[in-house]
Amino acid sequence: MIIPDYLSVYVAYVDDTPACAGWTYYDKGQFAGLWGGSTLEAYRGRGLYTALLAARVREARRRGVPYLTIDAGEMSRPIVARHGFQTITTATACEWPATADSDAG
Repeated sequence: MIIPDYLSVYVAYVDDTPACAGWTYYDKGQFAGLWGGSTLEAYRGRGLYTALLAARVREARRRGVPYLTIDAGEMSRPIVARHGFQTITTATACEWPATADSDAG
């Protein structure tokens, strides 16, 4: 699926089963974000994630996008690193506890 100039979605099928998916957001600037890369557990180790990563990178290059960002989790980080991605920062999930005082303006 492609929403021109904004979003491309890729799905890898094994037989008739969607086994791996990922998408790319384009911001009309110099960056594109690779998101959602994930493979069902039963289909891991077959190169599906790597193939979808490569397809998304090729599309971004064809579009003339010089920089790609990816928020890679623990499983994806080694794969994307083998393909030239470098960690420039990390994000930590946090939870803000709701209190009566936090709702006061």
